[in-house]
Amino acid sequence: TDSSIGIFQNTLTTPTVADSSVYITVKVIFSEDDQIQVGTEKRFGPFEVIAGSPNRIELTPTASDLFATGYETTTISTQVYDQHNNKVEDGTPIAWLNDGSGAITSSETTIMNGVATASYQVGKELTPTLVYATAGEAEKSLTLTKRPVTLTVDSNTQTLNAGTAESAIITASLNETPSEPVPVYWYSSRGELIGSDTLSGTN
Repeated sequence: TDSSIGIFQNTLTTPTVADSSVYITVKVIFSEDDQIQVGTEKRFGPFEVIAGSPNRIELTPTASDLFATGYETTTISTQVYDQHNNKVEDGTPIAWLNDGSGAITSSETTIMNGVATASYQVGKELTPTLVYATAGEAEKSLTLTKRPVTLTVDSNTQTLNAGTAESAIITASLNETPSEPVPVYWYSSRGELIGSDTLSGTN
């Protein structure tokens, strides 16, 4: 560039890759002024390129179809990118919300290394639940579906003689094995029930 008054303007276009470093070198290649030495140069920098604001969110659950026991959990990981697919800066806020049964029991509210996680605990309803993650102007939703719980109770005998020490084996069974133990509450109008207070297998 040239200038008759010694002021030069240029526009710097930086790379779109975060963590890039840019240096600018200004050099005099010609001058009619004897007081300005041709070949004089000055280097500026580095100018560090950082990620832009959130533009795109990806959500990945450890499980998206849950056994509706009220105790099953899934961990949802989110990755947040700017418009040039750089992971956003550490400390970028992120908000979580669920629409439907169940609850988000814990969540990270800032992004580190482009990632944040949240834990969701399923309810007992079978309607799907939507989980939302929002960072800046970017938002993404994830649909979690539910599988029904069926509980059956069986006994090895229907008849016991009163006044004796006879007993019956009563078995409570679920239609599938839960990934988290499910509490079992026993009740009898007469006699005494002795049994496990959780179901960790199918029965």
